[in-house]
Amino acid sequence: MKNVIFDMDGLLIDSEPTWKWVEQQALQQALGLELSLTDLKRFTGRATRDFVRLIAQQYPQLNVDQPGLMQLILDMMAEQITEAPLLPGALDLIHYLQEQQTPMAIASSTPRRLIQSVVARHNLPIEIITSGAEVAASKPHPEVFLQAAERLGADPFDCWVFEDSLNGVIAGRAASMQVVAVPAADYAPMAHFSIASRIDASLVDTLAALRAGEIS
Repeated sequence: MKNVIFDMDGLLIDSEPTWKWVEQQALQQALGLELSLTDLKRFTGRATRDFVRLIAQQYPQLNVDQPGLMQLILDMMAEQITEAPLLPGALDLIHYLQEQQTPMAIASSTPRRLIQSVVARHNLPIEIITSGAEVAASKPHPEVFLQAAERLGADPFDCWVFEDSLNGVIAGRAASMQVVAVPAADYAPMAHFSIASRIDASLVDTLAALRAGEIS
């Protein structure tokens, strides 16, 4: 692998349940709207601004204060995200790539300040960060990955993306990058991830494949 671009939530850290809980609480608090975890799963991988915009579109009768709802979600998440543990294999994989001198970046739909909090909390040796909150179109649009490649000084064709969400996999492939999908078992039918270059059950499996020379 010449260059690696990681998603963060649900891929490096086990934060997706926290995001869903925060979104549920914020919708209830701000709008009196109750959505199930199943309802919220379709938004996985999207930036918070897009989540809020879609809620406003789907529930026009609620007159959603979009900036206010977005700020509420992000403020609540800022208090929770550093408590999310690293997922199995994440740190070992990052250290392996560091030993191989593989350039790495994080490209997440999460705002930069939250990404930086996670990087600092877990002492991750990754300096290049791109956020879906800072690009015109977030995942499944490829812009956040293309920006990461540019900051790495890399051709998109020479980049591998690691993703857990279908929106992220679509974005990575749209960026003309190789994609390793590591979806949660209950996220979506595995057939939906068939566009990925490779599907692994966890980053532990990905690291084993790298060490065995199955991925180059």
